[in-house]
Amino acid sequence: MRIVAGANRGAKIITSESRELRPTSDRVRESLFNILDGGRYPNPYRNKLVIDAFAGTGALGLEAISRGASHVIFLEQAVTSLKVLFQNIRSINAQDITTVITGDATQFGQPSYERAGLVMLDPPYESQMGISCIKALKNNGWIGPDTLIVLEHSSKEKVCNPEWIKILDNRRYGLSHLTFMHEMA
Repeated sequence: MRIVAGANRGAKIITSESRELRPTSDRVRESLFNILDGGRYPNPYRNKLVIDAFAGTGALGLEAISRGASHVIFLEQAVTSLKVLFQNIRSINAQDITTVITGDATQFGQPSYERAGLVMLDPPYESQMGISCIKALKNNGWIGPDTLIVLEHSSKEKVCNPEWIKILDNRRYGLSHLTFMHEMA
């Protein structure tokens, strides 16, 4: 796996043999960022705070950094994933513009110091943990009306979004599905 575009284009993303890790494929990441850059959603990540929840290898957040995010917060709790995540952050010298928060993303309780422009979530498939994390982020001020939320989930999984979330788009890539949403005004 590699970073697809931007300042760190081509940089290798270290993965692990662990079954806990299911990194977002290069194809899905490239498609995601092509959609984000396509003009439909006004600049959700360039020069903005990005949150990569259930970060795993950090592939989504690292791609955002390469393409111009000002800061990325990675949320991850698996020890195997954290080791790989820290290696990947160091490999592109992004320690100064990243924060890694260890713990259960569904119970994230740290109060916001800035609203995120983009929240990307890649929880274990068919777990509904993504929606729990979105609620925790909203309750602590990380999500606002201008925050774009992208949830990666199994194509078989139905997203049960809260009433304050509007689904904007759905895209299917093999077994993966991307759902784009934001807070209703």
